[in-house]
Amino acid sequence: MDHRLLKASMSGNSNEMNHLILLDANILLGTTPQGSTCLHISSIFGHQEFSMTVLALNNSLLSRINLYGETPLVVATTNGRVSLASAMLKQYQQLKLSEMILKEDNNGNTVLHHAIRSGHCDLALELITAEPKLSEGVNKHNESPMYLQ
Repeated sequence: MDHRLLKASMSGNSNEMNHLILLDANILLGTTPQGSTCLHISSIFGHQEFSMTVLALNNSLLSRINLYGETPLVVATTNGRVSLASAMLKQYQQLKLSEMILKEDNNGNTVLHHAIRSGHCDLALELITAEPKLSEGVNKHNESPMYLQ
């Protein structure tokens, strides 16, 4: 990933990102050595405006997973960015990306496992409403999200 895009993603600087896109239309496709895109990075920091701008430019980034098997939705959820995760969930639904909502990370956890484990009950309910199958999955430790505390 271009270091300028990484910096813009970390700070939520949409103006800088837009400037970089003018120089290279494919810049958003770059990744860190861990396989994270600018959407993963902005999700860590909860930059909702930046993230939604990225998605308006290239919504395929919702389907990108990093080396840990995490989608941007999982990254937002595990970092406590509930508002951003909720907005992303709506994007996944609009684009009919059910398989990405159901995606398991490298430990077999779904976004619902992470939401419940992090205490984000309202987000967990949104997730179950959007994808009821999330409540059925078990991770590598044979833990169902419905039994996590």
